[in-house]
Amino acid sequence: MKNTITILMITFFIGFNYGQKKESLDTLHLKEARSFNTKNYKVRATVKVLVLLDGTILEKGSTLIIGQPNNSDHKEVENTAENFTQVFGDRFSLMQSTACDDGLEKTWSNTKILISEMKIHRKSKDIIVNFTLEKGGTICTGDYGHILNLQKALDRREIVYGNAPMSKEEAMTKLMEAKNLLELEVITQEEYDALVVELKPILTRGN
Repeated sequence: MKNTITILMITFFIGFNYGQKKESLDTLHLKEARSFNTKNYKVRATVKVLVLLDGTILEKGSTLIIGQPNNSDHKEVENTAENFTQVFGDRFSLMQSTACDDGLEKTWSNTKILISEMKIHRKSKDIIVNFTLEKGGTICTGDYGHILNLQKALDRREIVYGNAPMSKEEAMTKLMEAKNLLELEVITQEEYDALVVELKPILTRGN
């Protein structure tokens, strides 16, 4: 009897404390996510407004674009990803068992998506994003997809947004395309030279 009462009291105490934890926070700066104290929040608390490093604001309904599969966190690591490593089908859950367990395929590149909800994981501090397609439709087996770790997805450019700075690879691709257009006399030398001036700071960034 005594043991039963003790167990009930412990269960009540845990339930009470869990019930007091906050379910959401109004604003979070992505650069502060790792140091944010999640002690008083539930396991996956909702983030209403997320401020990116460049000041871009993401919230429910914001548009993102699925980029290219990439498993390289650093330049010196060769990218061998065939499927996306941070973008999956269905809502995020701790027990994944879907048709997209291995990540979305490359065919999803350049697809516009809408943020459905953003959550911060209490332990890992990862920002998890559930999303729908801008034009509607299904993603693998349901109406939703999810980004496992938004910071990694942005760093790897598996996810991009309207104000995202162009990468060196993207700048080089754009310049090579312009050179081909110049040789075909589709654009003028002046237009090509202007593009070189525009892209040079990106191509020489970090050198």
